Parts: sequence; structure tokens; C-alpha cells
Amino acid sequence: MANFEPELLALFNKLQLELSNGRTFTENAAGAFTSTGDKCLDFFSTVVRSTSVATVLRGFLAAWNEDPDKAVKLLLNLRDVRGGKGEKKVALVLMYALSCWTPLTYLANLLRFLQIGCFKDLLFIAELATRCSQIKAFKRLPQLDDEEAIELKIIACQLKNDESAFLADEHASISLCAKWAPTENSHFDRQPLRFSRKIAKILGIKKKEYRKKLTKLRGHLSVLETLMCTGKVEEIVFKSLPAKAHRLHRKAFAREENSKKKRSDGRVALAKRYAEYLEQLTAGKTSIKSTGIQPHELVKSYMGPYGFEMDEADATIEGQWKDLVARLAESGHFNRVQAVCDVSGSMDGTPMEVAIALGLVVSELTSPPFRNTLISFSAEPVIHSVTGSTLRERVACLEGMPFGYNTDLIKVFELLLAQAESQPGSQMVEKLFIFTDMQFDEAEAPDGQPRAWATTYQHILRLFGKTRHAVPKIIFWNLRATKASFPLSKDEEGVALVSGFSAAMLKAFLENKEMEAFNPLTVMNETLDKYEITPVPREERFPIPGRESDGWTEAFGVVERVVEEFLTPKRNDRVKKRA
Repeated sequence: MANFEPELLALFNKLQLELSNGRTFTENAAGAFTSTGDKCLDFFSTVVRSTSVATVLRGFLAAWNEDPDKAVKLLLNLRDVRGGKGEKKVALVLMYALSCWTPLTYLANLLRFLQIGCFKDLLFIAELATRCSQIKAFKRLPQLDDEEAIELKIIACQLKNDESAFLADEHASISLCAKWAPTENSHFDRQPLRFSRKIAKILGIKKKEYRKKLTKLRGHLSVLETLMCTGKVEEIVFKSLPAKAHRLHRKAFAREENSKKKRSDGRVALAKRYAEYLEQLTAGKTSIKSTGIQPHELVKSYMGPYGFEMDEADATIEGQWKDLVARLAESGHFNRVQAVCDVSGSMDGTPMEVAIALGLVVSELTSPPFRNTLISFSAEPVIHSVTGSTLRERVACLEGMPFGYNTDLIKVFELLLAQAESQPGSQMVEKLFIFTDMQFDEAEAPDGQPRAWATTYQHILRLFGKTRHAVPKIIFWNLRATKASFPLSKDEEGVALVSGFSAAMLKAFLENKEMEAFNPLTVMNETLDKYEITPVPREERFPIPGRESDGWTEAFGVVERVVEEFLTPKRNDRVKKRA
């Protein structure tokens, strides 16, 4: 037994630390905190696309119980497709949960939520209400589903208003409600949903009339899928297409035959028009939309499952990348800012794609000498010079980036300090974006032995304390759902904590958005201040339990299974469109 005593002692010490003073360890044994000391900030800096539904619900409950109004703003930021994180699944689950637990707050803010989201969100919330109606912790008041769900009534009302506006003026601008309204025999019209029939009933019309109403309104909107299905391809205006639809259909535009291999004069003309459009786009003589597209979705087009794919540049992808960066540049530029991309093994997949994509965006928006550079780190950090005039070339130049291995962040700062000391005239970076999963390596003492417990950020402060250089401002940007481990607390100056895949979140840090104070709480509050909400009414300002003894854990698990089965897109479950 004597040989095991040191190991047991180390294990006991680790457990003791984790159980006291909010201390824990990352997956790679670095010291960290279990919380920032602010539950809203914990939620803001940890929730990403892959976070489990149960974890999101628990985190939101903790945030609500601390500050209900701020929790509602966190929810709006989570869904905001243009200026926030743009997350759909987890945000919709939380909206449904609000409708169950705090219906007054839900109703008071539902239209605000709709403004920063999509009409289709209402259908997903109504679907959750249908499929989760038997879960005790997620039962809605009968008034919300009186005859039909409130969400379906909103859609019916908007369709009626849009039709009235269109009949009064055939050139009237109408909402996109008809585009997302449920079609017969689509996902939302299958048992037990039957939403198209229910909306028709609310409108007091028959299914046939409902079908004609949608066709008329969609024709007015020039919905791409409708134009493709009806063969009216000559009416497609490429520069006006929504970004995601354009990217998804770009190969269909270039084909001279439809999905059934049938060639037609219309398709030949479409392919010719699209080729001419792409030539003009490449020459900068026309435009393309990128709103709603995230940088990693474009970068991924040039990355295969086994590494970088060196295909020729895709004019659509290139145009959307340029538009995305240009729109961000309208909000300002970065001065002496550099990106650090975690390319360790734990980042494999989407998190690494996001890290590289956001790193490339920062490299284009920052000032010399940091422009067109980024730092990758795993076992050894490397400063990369990003070359190329196209996104494909810029992604390709990173092919030699050393992927995998561990997550030694301290070496990044040792590299920066070594460079500053060896080149006295060189500028020290003032602000660092660190795109990572926050699971840093344990720092080692000079003799190679583990140091006493300290967070990664505390080690960085000590490292710079021995030099003449100021510690750069650091934005720790979390990209992966993992154990809660924070390198700092809520009021640490010179640091920020962010999470998510959206480039829109970069706007908070652009040059003309400088903040008087720079700490995790200030950055979060500045980000949330733009969201106007109806404050939570007094009668709903109560703590929501969420205790295991009340059956909440089991309820969270049931909701998660429903979401994974019905609300998570599956290739085989998509309604096939004619192309």
C-alpha cells in the first residue's frame, strides 16, 4: 500500500480543493474556479451550440434566480441572429420554459424575441408545447393554449395583416411570416402537430384557401424555394437572396438540369445568368448578402473531414466572406490586437473551425504589424503569417498548423515576451482574443514539477510581473461545452469572458466600442444593454426551484430527448425541395 500513498494523497488534495472555496481543475489539471461569482456571467460565458439542454436549463435557472431581468436579456442575446450569438435550439427551449414557468414574462417579451429571431421560432415553441405537455415541470397554463397555441395565433394574425396590406397595395412590404408558415404535409403538419390545419381553423378558412393564401403571399415575397419549385427561375435576383439560401442553392443555380436530371431552357438560362453574376461579384460590380452566416460555415467549405481541401475558390463563399468582414469593419477596427487559436485535440471538429474562422476575421480587422497574423497553440505556440488574397488561399496557408496535442497557454505568453525582448523596437500586443475551450494545461514550475494551485490567468499575471511589459487585455472566448472551469472571477480587470460562434459578438470590442472599464461583468452588461425588455412583473419575481427532489432533473432529461428527436435537424427528415 505504501506505493499508492502519494497518489491517494494527491487525489485527496484535489478533491478537497474542489469542495472548498469554489476551486476546481480543468480537464488538463490547471487550476480554475467553479464559478465567476455571478450566475448570469457563468451562463453568458459558457453556453454554446453543443451545450446540453439540461445544462442550459440549469444555468438559466441559476441566472434567473439571481437577476430575472438580466436573465431575459441573456435569452435575447442567445437567440439574436443579427447582433448576438444566433443560437436557435437552446434559446427556443428556454423560451418554451419561460412560457411554462413565468407566462406573464413570456407574453410580455414574446414579440421582442420574435424581432431578433424568426417566425419559424414560434412553430418550434408550439411543437415543444405539444410534445412536452405531459411533463409536470413543463406544463403551460390553459390560457396559453386556449383552443390553439398562442404562437399559432400570432402566425395567423400576421398572415391576415400581410394579406390585407398586399390587397391594399400590391407593392406593399410584408413580413416573412408566409415563408415560414407551415405547409400541408410538412414536418409541422404531421401528427400530433397539424399546425397548418390549426392555423387555417384560427383564420376561419378551409385548407384549400389556406394553401392559396400562402402561395399568393410567397409569390409576393419571391421566396427562393417557391420560384425554384414553380419553374420561375428567371425571377431570381441573386444579390437579394438570403445568405443561407444562396449558399445552400449555389450549386443548383450553376446546373443546367433540375434534381430529376431534366434539362430545360429556363435552367440553361439560370446557369448562364449565375455565371455572369459570379463574374460581376468577383470583380466587385455587384453585391451578395452574408447576414445570418457565421464565419466558420464559410471556412468549413474549404475544410474536409481529414484536413484542408485545396479546391478552387468558390465565388459565392468568397463574396459572402468579404461582405461579412466589411459589415464588421463598419463598426470599427482593432488596434494592436491579435487572435490566439486553440488547436489542441479537445477542440477537434466545429470548435476548431470556429477558432480558425474567428481568428482569420480578427487578423483582417486589426492594425499592422498584427494584421494578417494569428497564433496557434497546442503543445508549442506558433505565430502564423496569413497570406493570400482569397479565403481559400488564407485557409490553405494554415495547412501546416500543428493540430492536436495539449493546451499550454502559458507558452503563448512566454513566446510574446521572448519576441518583445529579442526585438526591442517591436510592439507588444494590447489585446488578445483567445478562442479556446478553456481546458488549459497545468502550469509547471521551472524544475518541471507541478506548481501550487493557481488559475491560468494568475500564472500569466505572475509571468508578466517579472518583466517591464503590461499584461495585454485578454478575451477568453469559449467555444466548447465542457465542465465549468473559469480562469478568473467576475470583477478581474483587464479580462473578458465570452462564448459562442457568432462574429457579431466581436463588435463589442471594436475600436469605436471601447469601454471605460474592462472586466467580465462590464463586457457582459455592455453587450446586454441594447436589449429592451418588459421587466419581469412582481408576481413572477420568485426563485424557480429546479431541485432534483422535485423531479426537475428527470424533466430536463425528457425535454432533452424530445429536442434531440424532433428539433435537431436530420438529413433524412428534411423535406426535399425541387432544384
